Amino acid sequence: MVHMEDQELLDPTEEENVRDAAILQWDIPEYHKYTHGRMWYVLITLISLGAIGYSIYVHNYVLAVLTVLLVAIIVMHEIREPKTIQFGLTARGLFLDERVVPYARLSRFWVVGGEDDKTPAFIYFDYRGAWRPRFAVPISLDAVDDVREVLSEFIPEDENEDYHVPFTDRFSRWIGI
Repeated sequence: MVHMEDQELLDPTEEENVRDAAILQWDIPEYHKYTHGRMWYVLITLISLGAIGYSIYVHNYVLAVLTVLLVAIIVMHEIREPKTIQFGLTARGLFLDERVVPYARLSRFWVVGGEDDKTPAFIYFDYRGAWRPRFAVPISLDAVDDVREVLSEFIPEDENEDYHVPFTDRFSRWIGI
């Protein structure tokens, strides 16, 4: 069964009109590409070889194959440059390149970071429903107030989540992927 909200997402004419009517828009990278030193690569190699060696030792060949696949994904991620995506806020929803997300599908937003020039700022969005992941969008420090003002008209800002970075994001930043 297709809901009315899903109909909006599938109509390309509506999507074009939404993007044309952007209140604010900017370009963001598809993902953050970390710069790694030689030690990071040495550690990843040692951990991977250790996991493969251990899995072969205990005859867990599935773990060995999964480790090789994980290393292959990390290598491809390191080699590939992130694509630039157009992000924007409109009166009907937000868009990420070709995908339009109506505000009705989002439950809240909060801003993290940006306290100083060294701390990047991100806007986090939560979907309605438990099966959709949160997503974060990088934002320039001088645009935080404007974005808060626009978003507050359509979805609530979660003041309790302010300055809360989800564990998965903290972990991926810590290990640099």
